[in-house]
Amino acid sequence: MNKKQKLVFAFLDLIVHAAPEELARLNVTIGARRLGTTPDIICHAFKSVYICSAGEIVTINKQIAFEKLIANRRARTLKEALKILDIRSVSNFIKQYKARRGYTPMETIKKHKMSQAVGKRKQVSK
Repeated sequence: MNKKQKLVFAFLDLIVHAAPEELARLNVTIGARRLGTTPDIICHAFKSVYICSAGEIVTINKQIAFEKLIANRRARTLKEALKILDIRSVSNFIKQYKARRGYTPMETIKKHKMSQAVGKRKQVSK
């Protein structure tokens, strides 16, 4: 594994293992600082090794964290989840989420609420 690949995997490791609250504060600049390098070096490493940019990876992981917050009931509304993730542009998040997932964040919330309701009904009927 070369130096650029190691840097990319170290950055990915930071993002993938971050708690939602930590992910909210994590961006390319902060990740580069933690790894002892510069944002430009991180970005160049991603361009040469990976198909996505470092920023896109952060965005994708925030979308995954959103789904986990909803599924684990740590956040019950879009507003609560976006506050935890420190996402300030709601419309941009919704647009990117729908483009990547094919459905909106609100549809994700409804799906999880329905599955929780079904689970509660099964417990009551036993």
